[in-house]
Amino acid sequence: MKKIIILTVCIFCIFMAGCASAAATNEPNSFGNVEQITLVQKDFIVMGIIYLESTATLNANGAVISGSKITYEMLMKKAEEFDADDIANLRINETVSSAVVTDPVSGAATARNRVTYNATALAIKYIPSK
Repeated sequence: MKKIIILTVCIFCIFMAGCASAAATNEPNSFGNVEQITLVQKDFIVMGIIYLESTATLNANGAVISGSKITYEMLMKKAEEFDADDIANLRINETVSSAVVTDPVSGAATARNRVTYNATALAIKYIPSK
C-alpha cells in the first residue's frame, strides 16, 4: 500500500512539473526589475561617454513628488549631442537620503526620500554594413 501511494505521488509530481504557466506582462520597467532587451547585432563606434545626474523627492510610497528619475529619453537627448544613434553599457547608481517633514498646519510628520541618480553610458554610432 505504501508503494502505491509513493508511486501515485511521484506520477502526480511528474505530471504537474510539465504544467507550468507564466503571466506575460508588458509593464513599464522600474528600478530593480530586470528587463529583457533584444540586442542589435551591428558594428558600432563609441562617440563619447554620457554623464547624467537627476534628483527626485519621493514620498513614503515611492511616488515622485518633485524632480525626476533618469529616463531613456534623457539619455538619448544627451547621446544626440555626440551625434550618436544609441547608448550602450548603461549604469545607474542611486544615493538615497531620508528626512521627516512636518506639516506646519496639521503637524503631521511625513517621511520623504531624496534620491540622486547618477547615470553613465556610452554614446554609440552604428557603422553601416558593407
